[in-house]
Amino acid sequence: MMVNNMKKKMILLILLVAFVFTIGTVALASWAIAHHDTQNVDSTRYKVTLNLNNGQSNIVYDNLEVDSYIYLPYASKEGQYFNGWKQNDTYYKGANNELAFEVQVSTIKGSSTAKEFTLTAEYVNVPTGYVLFKVYDGANVVKQTLVENTETKFYVFNLNVPTEKSGTSLTGYTTTSIKHYNYFNEEVTSTSIGLNDYFNLSVLSVTTIELHTVYE
Repeated sequence: MMVNNMKKKMILLILLVAFVFTIGTVALASWAIAHHDTQNVDSTRYKVTLNLNNGQSNIVYDNLEVDSYIYLPYASKEGQYFNGWKQNDTYYKGANNELAFEVQVSTIKGSSTAKEFTLTAEYVNVPTGYVLFKVYDGANVVKQTLVENTETKFYVFNLNVPTEKSGTSLTGYTTTSIKHYNYFNEEVTSTSIGLNDYFNLSVLSVTTIELHTVYE
């Protein structure tokens, strides 16, 4: 009987040692993997998030090198003027005060030691006495222009609207903002459009007009 008890104790001891060894091996392997992953994280990469601040999903640029360029697009919010991209108290604008432009990660990084940055779109109300024209190419705003309601000219090429798209040509613009003026197609080679031929700005009750490119 004593021999049997001894055998049982030996078997239990062996099983216990095997269990402890297995747990230790798994834990060691897990630590090694985690340590290896930590050691191989590229600390020279950056992440920039663009918060559109209008209910749409953020735009995220990830795994960037410090000398990479990213595009800051126009953002849009109903009835408001896009005033630019802002990080804390810093505004970002292009060389000619453009609101949509390319910027280098190093410019956003500055002297910061952080690896992740968030830029937020800022919007303001349309000033009194102005009409805001937003130009869309598909679903994207490609230009916005504040026009005094006494102005009579609207400069087409200042809109930076592409003249061709997938082998097609720009033929004009449509607007759903003012039903009466549904379509206009001044020659795309002209330098300006006489707004009062289509919109009587001085009597308009709206502050924002959306123009949509039309291709053929």
